[in-house]
Amino acid sequence: MVRSIGNTIPKGGNDVVITGMGSKVTLDVLNPPLLNSITVNMGATLEESDPLPGNEMILELYHLHVLHHASFILGTPNNRIEGNVLIRLHGDATTPVLNADHPSSGSKVLFNHNGNVDMHGAKRSHTWTRLAATAYEGDALLRVRGWVDWKSGEKIAITSADFGVEGFNEQMEAQEVMIMQAIHETSAFDEPETVIILSEPMAYTHFGDIQCWNDNSGESSVSILLQRWHC
Repeated sequence: MVRSIGNTIPKGGNDVVITGMGSKVTLDVLNPPLLNSITVNMGATLEESDPLPGNEMILELYHLHVLHHASFILGTPNNRIEGNVLIRLHGDATTPVLNADHPSSGSKVLFNHNGNVDMHGAKRSHTWTRLAATAYEGDALLRVRGWVDWKSGEKIAITSADFGVEGFNEQMEAQEVMIMQAIHETSAFDEPETVIILSEPMAYTHFGDIQCWNDNSGESSVSILLQRWHC
């Protein structure tokens, strides 16, 4: 069993254990193998380093366990991670639970058991907002509220606008899209808005207007989430 990451790269399928009071391991591998698990034991710390511009730090595994008084750190308030970090959890409902002492931890999970998971990414003006107008199927443009600081090449998630009464199938209409350009504008009501040009047309219509019924009006607007973790 691999006892630490250190200057060596664990092999695919390994269970990595970081142990020892006060021990600290920095993960700086750009293309690691698919691990079975990483367990950070009591008093130990696992850190992710900030990738160089143009690189993406990737962690591929089935389980990540941060146990009692252990820490998993991605940046700090004074030293934020500006690059891209991807933690991809593999497995499904049939994947065996790693920790027999904590079967409720699940079969595909980042499990924090009285430990510390601390993530600090780049400061952003918005990590989510709402549509300022309906975006129709086939459109490659979104109009959203506020002057967001989202950038070309970043991905956003658009939540579903429909609610099916028979099986809720329409809620599968959420989709992920990539930004080509973001342009700040001002609405006819003098409200700040951002026009987002997408890399490809949308597959579904996403409602974002005022609805009126029985002399009442209500707002129905889809949420748009920037696909980057932020604290």
